[in-house]
Amino acid sequence: MCAGQRANAALHLNQLGWLHLPAALGVPVALDVLLFIIAVMAGRVLPMFTNNGVPGARARRDERVEKAALGSVLALLAADALQLHGPVMAALAALALLAHASRWCCKQPRQTLRHPLVWVLHAAHASRPIHPPCARPPSWDGPPQPAHARAHRWVLIGALIRWA
Repeated sequence: MCAGQRANAALHLNQLGWLHLPAALGVPVALDVLLFIIAVMAGRVLPMFTNNGVPGARARRDERVEKAALGSVLALLAADALQLHGPVMAALAALALLAHASRWCCKQPRQTLRHPLVWVLHAAHASRPIHPPCARPPSWDGPPQPAHARAHRWVLIGALIRWA
């Protein structure tokens, strides 16, 4: 919430001319903040819903995987704020993809296939690992392409609404 308020203040200060920030900085950073919020929520909600809604499910939280997944999102946020591109961003996005995919596997998604209410949470959660690589252009040399950013923003917002 604080990050969103600071971003809002920075936007207004930039519009007033009191602060000079690149125009392309806001969307990637905002998407990374949204991704972090969803990642934190999913880490708490998904294992609990899976274990309570699916008899015999053993969804678990591995602290090392949790820290790697959340840390990778924060690293992406920092890289976007510093406007890093190229191989550095590609490596960070690949790390985030692996960390979030392994985190998702810890939640036992296959055991939820016969339980639609829980399965849909896992389906929404599965969209998170693909966000970092897909929100960047294929060349990795520039800021996120608007079409990719818009598509993944709506996937993430849909997941957030579903979990609320």
